[in-house]
Amino acid sequence: ECHPLQRRLSSISSQRLETLRELEERVRELEDSVHEIERQASAGDGEARVAAKAGLRQVVGHLDRLQFTEIDAVATADLDSGKAYAKHYRKALHARIEAMRGHVEELYESLDKESLDKEVVEEKDEYDDETFEKDEDDEPASEAMVRETQERIAELQRRVDELAALKDRHQSLEEARERLILQEARQRQ
Repeated sequence: ECHPLQRRLSSISSQRLETLRELEERVRELEDSVHEIERQASAGDGEARVAAKAGLRQVVGHLDRLQFTEIDAVATADLDSGKAYAKHYRKALHARIEAMRGHVEELYESLDKESLDKEVVEEKDEYDDETFEKDEDDEPASEAMVRETQERIAELQRRVDELAALKDRHQSLEEARERLILQEARQRQ
């Protein structure tokens, strides 16, 4: 039996709406993938975080392709009976993808931060183990060793600051990229 809306729609409108429903299912599958990647990353170790970051990069590629190649390819200008509904449907899909993209970027950044924090702690722990080993007489560490440790900590802090600056620059570039993409999408509509 026909859906009530389909009885009032032309066949071309029905076809386009069906295409949008299929694309919505693919968006849902990508959402599920992100949730699974997030679950695996939170339950795993460093290797799981690396795999999660790779999976998230793949998801972003699929999102871009889906949004800018497939969803944008569903024309609405030539529709009459289903034009408003199809336009609304497309906008809703774009909004879901943008929300998912934001979540993926936040998740990716948090995985980056966890990896960076862990690397700094491991390097510091490794260095501390070497620096503060007591000699055979169990004498305390010398002033030179303390100064050397302080310099190493300062170097690690500089690296953290540099990485934070790079992260901010990357975020600024991503925001600019998103604005350009949105402008292009608006111009196409």
